[in-house]
Amino acid sequence: MAFAVFMRPEWEYIWISITSYTPFLGIYAAYASMLYFVLPYREAVKKILRNKNLHSPCNILIAVQAVCEGISQLSQVPYIYFAFNEYLVSFYTCYYINILFMFTLNFNCLLIVFIALDRFVASKHPIFYNNLRKRNYICGILTVCFIYGGLFQFALHSTLSEEQTMCVILESMTGSITYVWWTVTACVYVVMVAIYVRLLRIFKEKKGEYEKVNRSISFVITFYICGYLFVTVVGSIVGIIAPDHNTNVALLCILGISCNINAACPFFIYYFRSTTYRKAFDNLIGGNKKPPDNGSSHMFHTRVNQVTSH
Repeated sequence: MAFAVFMRPEWEYIWISITSYTPFLGIYAAYASMLYFVLPYREAVKKILRNKNLHSPCNILIAVQAVCEGISQLSQVPYIYFAFNEYLVSFYTCYYINILFMFTLNFNCLLIVFIALDRFVASKHPIFYNNLRKRNYICGILTVCFIYGGLFQFALHSTLSEEQTMCVILESMTGSITYVWWTVTACVYVVMVAIYVRLLRIFKEKKGEYEKVNRSISFVITFYICGYLFVTVVGSIVGIIAPDHNTNVALLCILGISCNINAACPFFIYYFRSTTYRKAFDNLIGGNKKPPDNGSSHMFHTRVNQVTSH
């Protein structure tokens, strides 16, 4: 952009050069602010490792999921800057701006399936689950998710172009790999919802103390269907029927609202459905030194609430 005004007066050339590279300050701010958001999770991980009641694999996996959610949400920072300044960048530039955010998005996509599977196995086959080597089990899941995210990053890079676009996180890809990504991601979320539906049926066969868990799982299923799954399915359709690329991007931005709501819904579910989580959160905000009650009606409910509340 700066080179296009090479023949203009010197002061104007300097001004346009500065404004051309100013958007990258937003990128640096995003990565700098990441430290502010991510470092507090270090204390949460320490509490999980030090508290014997929080040593279950599901606790650790959910903690990792929370960190991934936080990192991927930071992609909003450069997007807001580019959007309000009406600044377009190439797909290559957008890819590198969102490289970490997109990786955590893909990493988290597969991780939440493993979390659902972990809950299912723990409930359906408790003896087998308790005999697993926790460290190897957790490392194996995280390794698979890391490979999944890395392979997609490599694949997304292979089809990039210099075409200009508004830098939304999902504009880190273009070409045929876009349809592959939407299809695979939609299938992953379908599997996740299917696991939760099956888990819900298992708990519905039980009575009494499991009714609260049933309601919580029902909310989780509803939000995942209306959130991530809805976005991936509709996003795939939009990519096919949109008359032009700009319309596609505009519609994806609107669909992103569902993703953000979905990312926030676990807090409201745990806070209003769990006394443990609510006490811990109130203790965190109010500064009360009294430790929260770690009791819960079911191991699934306890694991989810404790990791989120610490």
